[in-house]
Amino acid sequence: MARNPADDRFRGLKFDHTQEMLGTFNNIFGPHEFRDNQLEAINATILKENVFVVGSNGAGKSLCYQLPACLSAGVTVVISPLISLIQDQIQILTELGIEARTLSGDQGYSDAESIYEELSEIKLLYVTPEKLSMNRPLIEALQDLFANGLLARFVIDEAQCISQWGCDFRPAYGILNELQQDFPGVPMIALSSPIGPHIQEDILKRLQITNTPQPLRGEGGAEGGASGALPNREQIYT
Repeated sequence: MARNPADDRFRGLKFDHTQEMLGTFNNIFGPHEFRDNQLEAINATILKENVFVVGSNGAGKSLCYQLPACLSAGVTVVISPLISLIQDQIQILTELGIEARTLSGDQGYSDAESIYEELSEIKLLYVTPEKLSMNRPLIEALQDLFANGLLARFVIDEAQCISQWGCDFRPAYGILNELQQDFPGVPMIALSSPIGPHIQEDILKRLQITNTPQPLRGEGGAEGGASGALPNREQIYT
């Protein structure tokens, strides 16, 4: 298989952030090795590139934004469709000593206000797409972060939910196509379970990720394939 030059851009331990990234990786997340394409995705995200990660459950997609969030100034905003999944992530991150919070509809006014007050000190903020689309105080808080250079990135978890072609389509994800317009220059990382090429293209179009994606694949990743073929390895697009 021909070597993909897009892969080389983000491969290796040659960046200004590398030593800090490795120290955080080992000290907080434990002494592990990077899985297929994790390092490339992490490097690209830290370098403020838009990234599209496609992989099965357990492929390590969450680390691709959680580790960069620890290194970046400001807040990483994670849009996730399931409150139960958000709660699990918050619990894990809290146990690791990472400042992570969630804003949800079942919170009282005082709880939400306390989160807004400490927002600049939080590393990861988890919200549902419904919360993002209907909550004006949240939008205003994000605008304040953006104006002060403290909006690190957006993470679109379960990004297949934005595509009307997919079986997981969720209408509330429709507002996410405005993020690139409302917060220009803020990088985005979209995470999806294995999907076909036509759904991948639809996700990129709907999220208005304008830079031309170049696939970064692990060994065994097909260079091409028939429409509808599913990736058998984690794939990363930047």
